[in-house]
Amino acid sequence: MASCAPTCGLKDDPQLAPLAELQYRGAFWRQENGKDWTLRAFCEQRGGLGLKVAGNQETVQALKAAMAKLLLQDLPALDAQVLDERYLNDLLQPRAGKPCCAG
Repeated sequence: MASCAPTCGLKDDPQLAPLAELQYRGAFWRQENGKDWTLRAFCEQRGGLGLKVAGNQETVQALKAAMAKLLLQDLPALDAQVLDERYLNDLLQPRAGKPCCAG
């Protein structure tokens, strides 16, 4: 049996042809290295926010939970801050006696 390109036959199917086209048009906003963005990559890479992000799994999980509140923060004020689990959890539930997001 002859091998077929991944889109073989799709151009002949009027319902599937638009989906095949999206495969090639969907690369409009990727990292410079061509990879899809992750939350952590968007926060720390050039082309994203360019912030300092701790590299542990707890921070990644806290980043998912706190992203909506993080995007409301003053970006220049975050330049000196390392985004880690503690900082991100403080965004969600500030500790008593401590101003929100203080380093």
